[in-house]
Amino acid sequence: MNRRPNVILILILLLSVVLCGCADFRGHQLPPISQWPPKSVEKGKSISILVDSKLEKDFVPVAREQAIRAYKESGLFSEVKTRLSEIDPSDTELKAEIDFYWETKSVITLPVDFFLDFLSIVTIFISPFPEGHKITMVTTIKDKKGNILGKYEKSENYYVIMEALLIIPEIVLPQSTVWKDLWYDLNRSVINEIHAQGIA
Repeated sequence: MNRRPNVILILILLLSVVLCGCADFRGHQLPPISQWPPKSVEKGKSISILVDSKLEKDFVPVAREQAIRAYKESGLFSEVKTRLSEIDPSDTELKAEIDFYWETKSVITLPVDFFLDFLSIVTIFISPFPEGHKITMVTTIKDKKGNILGKYEKSENYYVIMEALLIIPEIVLPQSTVWKDLWYDLNRSVINEIHAQGIA
């Protein structure tokens, strides 16, 4: 029995997956930030940042990195420290505790998405394979004693399109910063709001 056609088919499928490129973009649900960093004439308070998620542990490092970046670059705080857990002691005047979760979201409509997924598999990723997600970040701001000063929920849609033809621009063009910018802007939106409320 000749198994060569099956082997060739498997090799084609493997190559299509390996050579598949992707492009990512955002839904821009967040309101535009007109001024960054925010204006401040008073000496800022110190703040500690705790980023954790019971559901999405894999995203904690990038979420923490961009949170620290946003709080430092805001210029509103005299000191920005990192906390790695709730039991990690902190002597800062403010505490930001950040949690987040991830939901699968239709790119167009659910039936159309299913059809595009099927078409992508049948055409070995020559037809684009779309994925949509909604990222929601919940930030709780507390004072030194642990009293809650405010709770803020921000969401942004994130889309990824995988396609065999995208491998060339992915190699040639600079690496996309959409993923990191999304986390950065979620934090910037929170910072602007707590600043407007006089907390920072």
